[in-house]
Amino acid sequence: EKQEISRSVSQSKDYASKYPAGPQYQVSFEGAPGTGKTTILREIALAHATAGGNVLHICFNKTLAADQVREYQYLNKSDFGFIDVRDEWAFYKSIEPSVVISQKDQLLEILKKTLQAREAREIVYYDTIILDESQDCSENIFQALQLVARPNASWFIAYGSGQELHNISSNGSATAP
Repeated sequence: EKQEISRSVSQSKDYASKYPAGPQYQVSFEGAPGTGKTTILREIALAHATAGGNVLHICFNKTLAADQVREYQYLNKSDFGFIDVRDEWAFYKSIEPSVVISQKDQLLEILKKTLQAREAREIVYYDTIILDESQDCSENIFQALQLVARPNASWFIAYGSGQELHNISSNGSATAP
C-alpha cells in the first residue's frame, strides 16, 4: 500500500478483508504508530489460518510477539490452519536451537545446513508470512523467512518510518539510535 495508512483501528477488519486467503500477495503497509498496521496484519493472519493456511507472524521484539500471542488466543477460531508467532531470534532458534547472536554473520548458513539435514516432513513451510515492525529487523530475517516460505506464499510486511527502535546498518547489524 503506497499511501500511509491513516485509518482508525476499528476500520482494520474491513481493510484486511481486501486480502482473502487464496491469491498470492506481496504487500507492505507503512504508517505511524497507532494507525492499525498490527491489527490489519492480525486480521489477515486469522483469515488465512481459518482458510487452512500455515501462518508465521514475526515481530522484532519479544513484547510485541507476546502481545500478539495473547490476542490470537482470544480471537483464533481456526480449526484448520495455524498461526505461529515469534520474535526474530525465537524464529531463528525454532530452526536451530543452538544459534547465538555472536554467530549472526554465519546465521543464514547455519539455518540452511540445519534445514538441509532435516527430512522434508520435519520442516514447517508457511503459506502466509506476516512481518510486523520490519524497520527494526535485520536483513537476515528476510532471507531466513524465505527458507520456510512456500514458493507461492503471501507476504505482508508492516513498517513505520521514524519509529525505529534500532538503526540497522548496511551489513544488517543493529545499533542503538
